[in-house]
Amino acid sequence: MKAVFKLEWKRMKKSYGFWISLAIGVTIALLQYILMVFPAGRYIFITEQGKSILGYPTNAIQIWMGMEGGSLWGYIYAMILPLMVTIPFASTYYSDKKTGYVKNETPENFV
Repeated sequence: MKAVFKLEWKRMKKSYGFWISLAIGVTIALLQYILMVFPAGRYIFITEQGKSILGYPTNAIQIWMGMEGGSLWGYIYAMILPLMVTIPFASTYYSDKKTGYVKNETPENFV
């Protein structure tokens, strides 16, 4: 079983779908970080009625797209995640189906 996982992992890393999915996920995470976390670091000072007082600084953990409930970036990531997971294995399944590898590896009653 361990050999099968190693083989599938190697095949997945060689597929273009894996690298496309990885690029999409990293792009969403970086955009969220650049557009939400960097600007929040500027607002260390809280102003009350014209007075500037030192407040608790916002950090990356508080604004992480999984922690922020109504975040657009977290919603987009959650909606696209199933696609990003299936794309690498869909391309390997398609190539297996095309070459006939699936028929050799699975019993006839399952195909």
